[in-house]
Amino acid sequence: PERVELIRAGRCTRHPSEHLVEEVWGTKRRGFFRRKQKVLLGTQRRACPQCASIAPRSSTLMSDTLDAQLDGKSPEEQAAFWRQEAQRLREERQQLEKDREAYRALADQRREALEAVKPGADGEIRAPVNANGGLTENEEDKPQAAASSPETSQAKERLLRAAAFITCSLTLDDHDDDVADVQVSPDGGFVLTASADGESKVWLVHKTVASAVCMQTLDHPKAILSVAISADSSYVVTASADSTAKVWLVDINAPKWSSFELKHASIVQSVAIAANGAFVVTGCHNGNGRFWITDQDSATWEHRPLEGHTAEVTSVAISADSTFIVTGSKDRNARVWTVDLMSPEPPACVTELVAHRDEITDVAIAPDNSFVLTGSGDRTGKVWNVNLDEEFWTPAATLAGHRGSVNAVAISSDSTFAVTGSSDKSVKLWLVDRSESSWFCLSTIQHARPVLSVAVSPDGSYIVSGSASGDTKLFTMDDHEE
Repeated sequence: PERVELIRAGRCTRHPSEHLVEEVWGTKRRGFFRRKQKVLLGTQRRACPQCASIAPRSSTLMSDTLDAQLDGKSPEEQAAFWRQEAQRLREERQQLEKDREAYRALADQRREALEAVKPGADGEIRAPVNANGGLTENEEDKPQAAASSPETSQAKERLLRAAAFITCSLTLDDHDDDVADVQVSPDGGFVLTASADGESKVWLVHKTVASAVCMQTLDHPKAILSVAISADSSYVVTASADSTAKVWLVDINAPKWSSFELKHASIVQSVAIAANGAFVVTGCHNGNGRFWITDQDSATWEHRPLEGHTAEVTSVAISADSTFIVTGSKDRNARVWTVDLMSPEPPACVTELVAHRDEITDVAIAPDNSFVLTGSGDRTGKVWNVNLDEEFWTPAATLAGHRGSVNAVAISSDSTFAVTGSSDKSVKLWLVDRSESSWFCLSTIQHARPVLSVAVSPDGSYIVSGSASGDTKLFTMDDHEE
């Protein structure tokens, strides 16, 4: 051959960056006119250096990694090794086929539901909502697991109608770096944003969500990673990479709000405030959380440790009745802690939620305390029914559809829909259906950059999302009902 070329192919299914087949190609002159033709001179199969997966292709050469695995083994042991490899490959193929079938079924359900929710000539939707999130004809003659009230059906109908008319009504672009967290005040009048540029901004939002004014800027010397506002809107807490959390006393008439610091031993990644205002919870990079007893008359707050995670605590959430806490971590697990303010002991961990294959990025608790929603780097969200008397919880439903890490989750105040934000540059709106193992995606909103944070207004009229572009967008939902 005049020229030899090495082409790498056959990527590992577990590690796409690793190639399992090396093909040697050369150029030869053939035929009467001696034209150049590219011919395959030989192939070489190699093992993935990370998992030792073998390319399913014949070869006369073995890699050094494979030789090392088989070196010193008897023929019987080598035969057993190859049988195990063959069995593993068969199981992987079967699992892949099952996943494909599940995704096909989910796509069919969504297509049928979307066809069913098309309004009639008068623009009205009269069919009730069925279990899979779509609309069907009257099913009174069919058995149902749980009959929903007329008010619930009407609320779902309005939600389905509103999901078709989601529009971006406002963009807040004053931040110079990632918007790591967004929150909405309990009265819906304020939107809070926390950014890696070291600033957290408080926005006064017009009731029509057509305009907003930045009324206060809260600063840290380093990135602000999380923000929370109390139920009575009397104070705000910001968590920062400077290893502090700051408590800001809200004063609408003051040009600069006063504050004091809650010092930590490492970067403070997340913060949440109890609805009753009795305590604050923070999560840190060292794998520990802190339970702070609030005292607005003093700048020195008492704290108790929340120990148990083995990696960074990425998110914290507190139930609406302030009886339990949920923390998520990079150790791929979430923990549930019960709160007893009368006890001098720290909150006790009652269960550990184990199901995700990657770090947990965010957690949220339904306002009715019926379920917990976790988001993860494995591209899914999982739903957990709350039962504090059970030691082991299993996921009740999975939110599948994102093509990137699910970075943020939020739940509406009436627990009828949930919102997820992802690194695939999208925000998804999900219909809450406790009877289904896969929730129905009502709508997908595209962003220009990865979405890092999401929140829902108390009345459910608009959604807030923060992205890696430094922008915060407000999306309004209008059901177009006269």
